[in-house]
Amino acid sequence: MINGNDQITQLLNSFLDIQSRRTQLVASNLANADTPGFAAKELDFNEFLHEAAQEIINPNNNLLPKAQMQIVNQLNTPMGIDGNNVDTGKEMSSLADAGMQYMTGIQLLQSRWQMIRLAIREGK
Repeated sequence: MINGNDQITQLLNSFLDIQSRRTQLVASNLANADTPGFAAKELDFNEFLHEAAQEIINPNNNLLPKAQMQIVNQLNTPMGIDGNNVDTGKEMSSLADAGMQYMTGIQLLQSRWQMIRLAIREGK
């Protein structure tokens, strides 16, 4: 029996969720580009990478807590006179990247579903 919620499909869905969240953060940063004192935000993937490494090392250990995406202030962007550190050029680039990554994830998910349909039809 083929389960539509297999690990690959779940991974692709998580990837799409992350890219969607990145887009939301970038949109928020851009919306607040003129807000005095606003600190630009970004996602911190360190916990996700650590969790993925632990899963590879010990795939059957379900006792590990699931890491959450951490939203942190951007530290590598210079602060303006008004205390705002939103770099619109960088944010627009991040927005384009997140959009391309999202479309790539969609294409991979579509390919996955096509492969499952093909398997169900036994290659017919």
